[in-house]
Amino acid sequence: MILDFEIPVKEIERRKQLVADVWEYKKVDHIPIMITVNSNPFGYTMHDELFSKEKQLQLRLASVKKTLELVPDDYIPALFVNVGCVGIESALGMEVYYGETPEQTPGVKKHLLDDMEGIYKLKHIDPYMDGLIPEFLERVGYFVRQTGHRIPVTCLDVNGPMAVAMNILGSENFLLGMYTNPDEIKYLLSFVMDNIISVTDACIEAAGGINNITCTDFVWEWFPEGKKGHVSDDVSAMYKPGFFKEFSIPVNNRVYEKYGPGTIHNCGPNPCVGYYLEHTPKISGADLNFKYSRDDLPKFKKPFKGKGIIYLGMEYSSHEETLADYRYIIGSLAPDVIAIPSIFIDEGMVDSERCDVRRLYNDMLEMSKEYACRIWG
Repeated sequence: MILDFEIPVKEIERRKQLVADVWEYKKVDHIPIMITVNSNPFGYTMHDELFSKEKQLQLRLASVKKTLELVPDDYIPALFVNVGCVGIESALGMEVYYGETPEQTPGVKKHLLDDMEGIYKLKHIDPYMDGLIPEFLERVGYFVRQTGHRIPVTCLDVNGPMAVAMNILGSENFLLGMYTNPDEIKYLLSFVMDNIISVTDACIEAAGGINNITCTDFVWEWFPEGKKGHVSDDVSAMYKPGFFKEFSIPVNNRVYEKYGPGTIHNCGPNPCVGYYLEHTPKISGADLNFKYSRDDLPKFKKPFKGKGIIYLGMEYSSHEETLADYRYIIGSLAPDVIAIPSIFIDEGMVDSERCDVRRLYNDMLEMSKEYACRIWG
């Protein structure tokens, strides 16, 4: 084990209980404020961490250590295990492109099929043999061993069934196919989900059990036990709500049925928000990018009222702007819906004194307490 700092286990369990209570809309004294300080004292690039599990773990532990030092409460340590969000695509035979600069994340060079005919010839992947998946599984096992299973890890960023299917067919053929070839698209989505579940099971095995993961996808916020299921669906920003109901929900349900009703991810915008919770089983909420979902927040009040939580990923720019954004969030959703801000702060902001993390947390805490009072009266 390589940890050179203490993990306050009992304190972290208390914080987890707060999160679990909030997910259930049980009365609490404040809504959690998730702040993470991204630390990179080594000067590693994105490619450095993508190509070296040792460097990636160094980065993750540096951020955990720094965040535990600076953030007074609520923070739950987690390790984001990353080989890019094209693992399943690589296992299906698509060529991965790492970009021209060392800070780029990978994508695929081109889609796999030019027409619908090839859909029925696709072969299921072997997560222990194909593409980037074996490297990812090795990395998961390395992370949990090196930290003595004390910090939960993420599963593979599988990109979501809709996005993987789009990468297989190309965006034009995929979106047009929802109109012209719905049966083929549904077959393709079922095939993709077969592979997502296969990879997810292998990730859970590598982590030593489902309670050692944050959720069944990339999200580094800890999900309560029994609610580990997560699906990404950024593509839902591109089509009408009826298509979300017809195509997304049935395939997404398989994750939530097997791993528990967690959340759905869409950066935004959110034309399908009215159907987000209408999965079987009903899911617990959504995780969004604040920048791209800001204008949609009022639309969440009715469908999410008293039953759906929202995580809002935010990048810190200044103390005043962050407080103003949080004030807007509360004003848009209270007293009906709980939103948990998830704020990422570059360590350079701290070192240059452009961010006082403790002051930021404490100022937001006062607002959070008022938010809680508005939720529960």
